[in-house]
Amino acid sequence: TQSSMLMPMTKDGKISGWGLYCPGVAGMARGEAEASANSQFFLMRQAYPSLEKRYTAFGRVISGLDAVRAIKVGEPVVDPDKMLKVRVMADIPAAERPKVRVIDPAGPWFKAEIANVRGAMGADFTACAIRIPSEVK
Repeated sequence: TQSSMLMPMTKDGKISGWGLYCPGVAGMARGEAEASANSQFFLMRQAYPSLEKRYTAFGRVISGLDAVRAIKVGEPVVDPDKMLKVRVMADIPAAERPKVRVIDPAGPWFKAEIANVRGAMGADFTACAIRIPSEVK
């Protein structure tokens, strides 16, 4: 994503932004034609930068990346995994919703964590190297 500092330098005052395809990101599936999407989606097991700017990233797994990585792959999959129940958290009655806590990415701990990871990785650092601590109860 381009820095907002570039906005005054562009003709229309706009900059480009897009989601990164890091492990755990959810994206909309489609054919090669841009308007061919339906209800299919995919979950990233590993980073895959060539999908960026081409497919819409709409969410991220904050808990359970190990389960995403355990989903069978291949075409066709023998004895495929099945989602038996899927619910949108906003549609779950408040009393039944899982409690989700995510570290504040604007907070001092998270900023220090980014600096630590960047320092340890040097030139190999990417935003995908950052793990956002979370808790689901």
